[in-house]
Amino acid sequence: LSMEQRADVMLDDVARKKLANLKVNVVQRVRFDSGVRFIIGDCLTAYNDKTSVLKLTNASDISTFIDNRIKGIIRKHLLKAMDTFIADALVECTAFLDACTTKERPLLKRSEEFSGFYDLSILPREDSPYDKVHVKCRYRPQGATRAAFLDTEVTK
Repeated sequence: LSMEQRADVMLDDVARKKLANLKVNVVQRVRFDSGVRFIIGDCLTAYNDKTSVLKLTNASDISTFIDNRIKGIIRKHLLKAMDTFIADALVECTAFLDACTTKERPLLKRSEEFSGFYDLSILPREDSPYDKVHVKCRYRPQGATRAAFLDTEVTK
């Protein structure tokens, strides 16, 4: 399978700004040094919005990636004994989240709210403690750099 942009759709600056004003995040084909990628390409929906770091597009990409991976880990360990499930899933989820905080993959930022990069718990549910768990994960993803300001001065 491959993706391609429709030939009749031109995502120039004017079109992107109109879509941003409508709060539409577009997927677009972008060429990077490492190759061509399809990305959610609009950070303008959060431009000049100082109310939330989490309104940044790449923060939602990171959140989706992390949530999907945690769900995959949880699914992998289902049908194990409750104690084994909790221990195994907690170890694997913790290892994954720790990997999201490395210098090579800085997907998460330290948060004062929970004194670290993330807060993870996997506990039996009160309504059915023998066969159901509640997985709770809080984290603060990295945000996108939305603007850069350059001051230069040329002197003799």
